[in-house]
Amino acid sequence: MKLALLPPSVNKSEFRFCAQDGAVIYGLGAVRGVGEGPVEAIVEARASGDFKDLADFCQCLDSKKVNKRVLEALISAGAMDDFAFEDEGL
Repeated sequence: MKLALLPPSVNKSEFRFCAQDGAVIYGLGAVRGVGEGPVEAIVEARASGDFKDLADFCQCLDSKKVNKRVLEALISAGAMDDFAFEDEGL
């Protein structure tokens, strides 16, 4: 079907897989170790605008909802790659 599958992103993904601009975006709920509660908190915090960097992400979220285990799972899955500098070559 030649559909583009984009990696998970804390700035774009929803809980389930979703479509945007002719591509399918990997759902955050499909990342092992990330449950529905943390994803709901991320989507709710993102309503005021995209996260600029990891510090902004951590400041906008309650550490009881998005804990260290969830952060590590998101980083390992590449959901934080939006925060990479342009010269890092991801």
